[in-house]
Amino acid sequence: MSFSNNLFNEPIPKGFKLIISDHHDYIIKYKRTGMGCMNIFLIFFLIFWLFFCIFFTWGFLSTSISISLEYLKSLLLILVIWSVEIIFFLELIRFLFCHKTFYFNQNQLIIKTNILGIQWQDIILKKSIKGIYQVKDGGEDEDTFTSWGLEIIAHDKITLIYRQPYKKSYWLGKFIAHWSGIDFSYYNRKDIKFITSLFNKYDQ
Repeated sequence: MSFSNNLFNEPIPKGFKLIISDHHDYIIKYKRTGMGCMNIFLIFFLIFWLFFCIFFTWGFLSTSISISLEYLKSLLLILVIWSVEIIFFLELIRFLFCHKTFYFNQNQLIIKTNILGIQWQDIILKKSIKGIYQVKDGGEDEDTFTSWGLEIIAHDKITLIYRQPYKKSYWLGKFIAHWSGIDFSYYNRKDIKFITSLFNKYDQ
């Protein structure tokens, strides 16, 4: 734990757990937390959109089948609105159940992702890392949810975390930058305006 305290001089953000391992230099376990307003918004949006999908589909099925241009347009529209429902539902699942484990070794970073038992991993060689960037991935004005993510540029662009409070991507970015010896490009928090104190409490 002294590694993080000496490097950042601040507590590890909620959702991260730093582990000292005999088989790896460091292990960081990560579970999405915060951004509660966004999760609530998605839940209500999905409920509303589901009723809309059912209502529209019921109206479509109540009409007689006739192969025509209007019929095909309506069928295509149904497929589109149900696709929107499924895409946002899967995104909410990722928000609520995504777990990641970062294994730091001498020459590589292994990232294992688990969502409800579905697992995959990315391997990033330390020597291949060209940049570490904090990105603002939400909140273009005071009426939207402000959030930040973290990306690594190596053999490819890999998003490590996304749609999270500022301090999470900042902390992990500084950690990886220290481990890899690569500069970390981040937003100056003094220049950032958070939307409201109501939303800020979900960043804790």
